[in-house]
Amino acid sequence: MAACVYCHGRKGKRDCPALAGKICAACCGEHRRVDIHCPDDCAYLGAHEGYQQERMLDRVPRAWMGRLVRYEEGGGPALEILHTAQLSICFYAAEGRPINLASARDGIEFARRRMSLIETPEPLVPPFGEFLLERLDGRIEAVAGVDRSGIRDVLEELLRFLEYDVTEERFADLLEFLRAIYAPALAATASSRPAPGSGLILPG
Repeated sequence: MAACVYCHGRKGKRDCPALAGKICAACCGEHRRVDIHCPDDCAYLGAHEGYQQERMLDRVPRAWMGRLVRYEEGGGPALEILHTAQLSICFYAAEGRPINLASARDGIEFARRRMSLIETPEPLVPPFGEFLLERLDGRIEAVAGVDRSGIRDVLEELLRFLEYDVTEERFADLLEFLRAIYAPALAATASSRPAPGSGLILPG
């Protein structure tokens, strides 16, 4: 049996259309849609993503899902802003940049301050804050009804959520939760630089 086309160590047992060879189950599970650009019609991909979404959504605190459902039901500019902020966290991590609870909060707080009517010079610009701000500015230009005031309101609530409902230990779970609900948007941009504002898709 041929060696895995990815690690070249374990035995390759699964057909990998992206790498045109046999891949081991461990590499398939760890690197799909992260380091390997899987086609949408891969049999292993579809089965895995459906299972992972259901598994993650069964584990998350009700407060997390309840908050998203509330925004989804409200719709409008606030929902668009929430999409952009949460997808920015996912895309930032997908680009291989380190992010944790502290850096996420610092970045969101930076973006919130920059959305004030009076901007003051910032001695230090958090990397995630700059990343997020670029995408929020794009939403102001592209989406009717999205403005600085609305962005501040959503970011303030997001900061409270991260302060009271998420611990440093739970941030990894939150990131996996966001990856699960935004899986279609992440998959669609896996091989190119993402554009912000993709819609929330709640499994069900």
